[in-house]
Amino acid sequence: MKQIKKAISAFLATALLAAMLPGTALAESRTKIGKVNLEVHSRIRIGDSSEDVTVTTDNGYCFVDGVEVTNSDGDDWSRSKPPIIEITLSADSDDYYFNSTSKSNYKMKMYGGSYEDIKVLDVRYESGSDKTVVIVKARFVYDKDNDTGSVAAPTNVDWSTSHDGFGYWEEAPEAKYYQVQLLKNGSVTGSTYSAQNPQYQFAGMITESGSYRFRVRSVETGTNSKSDWVTSGTWSVSAEEAAQLVSKSGSWQKAADGVRSWWRYNDGSYPASQWLPINGSWYYFDAEGYMCTGWLELNGTYYYLDPATGAMWANQRTPDGYWVNGDGVYVPGQ
Repeated sequence: MKQIKKAISAFLATALLAAMLPGTALAESRTKIGKVNLEVHSRIRIGDSSEDVTVTTDNGYCFVDGVEVTNSDGDDWSRSKPPIIEITLSADSDDYYFNSTSKSNYKMKMYGGSYEDIKVLDVRYESGSDKTVVIVKARFVYDKDNDTGSVAAPTNVDWSTSHDGFGYWEEAPEAKYYQVQLLKNGSVTGSTYSAQNPQYQFAGMITESGSYRFRVRSVETGTNSKSDWVTSGTWSVSAEEAAQLVSKSGSWQKAADGVRSWWRYNDGSYPASQWLPINGSWYYFDAEGYMCTGWLELNGTYYYLDPATGAMWANQRTPDGYWVNGDGVYVPGQ
């Protein structure tokens, strides 16, 4: 009889605990929804007040039930005022539940507009949903290099017919300058470079055989918005041609004043208003073709060039105490 009473007491204690934790037994009988991947497609741009954004997921256990821009007040979006959205995710049925509100469980990718990325700020369960609904709060992240606008794109983009490493294009109306990238075998190699004139010398970057293209886009005067990229045709460079490009790339020359330096290509031409990689270092040449030294300002971005050699500094602190990153760009506050 005592054993029976003990068994009954244990049963009642278990029942009481279950009553105190009503969601526990139910949660254990349902399927967990773990990590959720979200794609955010936006047409929101710097300088407009659009709320055009959609979100999708490939998770088979839940769906996007709604998207709301929460900080729209009628003013235009800006770098310092990016959109903040709340995404409502619902379980596909009562047989599933979201087992966590950890931000790391919700991965997001951004597509389109002026914003390159999106950051999860908070995840919470909807009140009374028994973990079948979560609300993900996220903020857009501005990308200055992805801010495409209405400025006209360059035209007639192609390699020089003399195969000397130059890329050429037609000037675009209202373009303040151009950004260029070199592609080797379909992938971008190096960084994004600036060109003041409708041409760029890539010879110093083509050091081995491969299929080379380059692409260029306009940067608009005033707004700094960019056009779409325009890509050149393919230039198939053999190992012999690559060696010739390296050998004929040029040599350092001194100006008549004995102080200023410039780079002379073997054909007698010279780089002007552009960056040029030489023997592993980057140099900038002014509009007259002379190598720049010291602090250099280009379109609001600052670089530090060695006072003696002209080589761009990167990933280090300048003599006057300022930090420049891996691209040579001055980073305020570091």
